[in-house]
Amino acid sequence: MNIGDEQINRFAYFYAMDNDLKPDKQPQSFQSPANWTGHQTDLVEFIYTVHGTNAINNGQAKISEVSELFEQAFNFKLKADIYPKYAEIKKRKTNPVKFMDYLKTGYW
Repeated sequence: MNIGDEQINRFAYFYAMDNDLKPDKQPQSFQSPANWTGHQTDLVEFIYTVHGTNAINNGQAKISEVSELFEQAFNFKLKADIYPKYAEIKKRKTNPVKFMDYLKTGYW
């Protein structure tokens, strides 16, 4: 079991406990109700930003684990290795964090 499966299963277990569903044991899978409907490049930017904050497992999570966690959370399979997309983002001349800036404007 990898980091994404473990965290999703833990979430499902505690959700069940909080809602008096009381499963006999920890669930084996969880289907997220959320679907990523944005661009793949935006999701990769989001993944790298979260990974760069070291906010998951005290910074010990690998980028591949964070990527898989996001894929499961948003029901979105990244079509290929995320590293080429990241390289594409890093080459942006005007705004390398375009999606993060967009998120800030949507919040306010």
